[in-house]
Amino acid sequence: GILGNICARISKEKKPNTYMMLCLMRFCLCVPHAMVDFVEPIIQHVAVALAEACKNPTNPIYNHAMFEVISSTIAIAPQHAGSIESTIWQNLFEILSKDVVEFVPYSLQLMGQLLDARNPQDPLPEHYQSLIAPLLSPVMFEQPGTIPAAVRMLTAVIRKDAFYLERNNLIENVLQIFSKLLFLKKHDHDALNIMIALVMALPFDHLGAYIKQVYMHLFNRLSSGNTPKYTRCIILFFSVLIIHHGVERVVTAVNDIQPGMFWMYLTNIWLKNMQKVTGTTERTCCVVALATLLCESQTLQAEVRVWSDAVCACLRMVHFAAEKDDHSSFTPKFLQFGDLKDSVGDGGFVNAFCPLTCAVPAPVNPCPQVSDANAYLKQRLSNLVQNNPNFDAILR
Repeated sequence: GILGNICARISKEKKPNTYMMLCLMRFCLCVPHAMVDFVEPIIQHVAVALAEACKNPTNPIYNHAMFEVISSTIAIAPQHAGSIESTIWQNLFEILSKDVVEFVPYSLQLMGQLLDARNPQDPLPEHYQSLIAPLLSPVMFEQPGTIPAAVRMLTAVIRKDAFYLERNNLIENVLQIFSKLLFLKKHDHDALNIMIALVMALPFDHLGAYIKQVYMHLFNRLSSGNTPKYTRCIILFFSVLIIHHGVERVVTAVNDIQPGMFWMYLTNIWLKNMQKVTGTTERTCCVVALATLLCESQTLQAEVRVWSDAVCACLRMVHFAAEKDDHSSFTPKFLQFGDLKDSVGDGGFVNAFCPLTCAVPAPVNPCPQVSDANAYLKQRLSNLVQNNPNFDAILR
């Protein structure tokens, strides 16, 4: 039928047929449920087009549509991700090994998506292991258009098998990437995404040797070049830390850098800016972490005024909308499909990140057991008051 003719035209024609590839992309993105039975023939035809396009990537619109098709097939039929990977892997690998700069960001996005589609219980496959060294090379994080894709791939590897990185003494390499990105104001959120993935994947004892160094980098950046975006990111990071590693471990490690440092951070940064954090999952995470701190830290409980301020901050989070904040400064501008042209101009190719619709990873919930932040806060405070009657008067 129509789909078969489109695929045949795409694979047979040596020159990019933008119209045909756009049609196939629209089919995959607009009626994915109707494409399930056709995923394997689609990927077979598109793989031929990909191999041809790698020789001379001249048409950005065609190229993006082609990678959108591949990405959408993975999302449409994740049960076929293994066969899709087998069909296109050699092309993806050659894009990286030959440094086809136009396609490197796309290739990394697809590899991360394919890795996410695998069984979570499976170890990191050998052909992915061979990519770790180049992925952790500082050169991979030089081009602004490649950085988000490389971070997407790296976080997928961490989620898949962080213990592989530890066994092969690669955590230090990951931290070098983290440090590099942390001091780039347009990519500090990428740095903290990497660290959040590590915190959620590895027990505290496995990160103990590195955590002081991480904290020092975080606070150096906070004092030397803070921005509204970084403030929101670091609040979320410490929220995830407390949820996964516990109050005392986090507070003690920060205060080991400088006595009282955690409490200065709590009063001057966290409580004053928490209400600016956006996103339901992110705000729930902040409430859960602060409620844990309120109910488990005796040091905080001894500071009645700060403790009360923290309770009020939690209540504002669960009952009011996020406060307005600067969400544009130091935020990298990604290319959108409408920004692309059908040919490379006189200025040549510009390295820029253009996200694939289906390759954007689903947000990971640091506290999936909490569905209602308000109910969680009430329950924690109620338990605290029952066990410590003196708090009843403070709450009133």
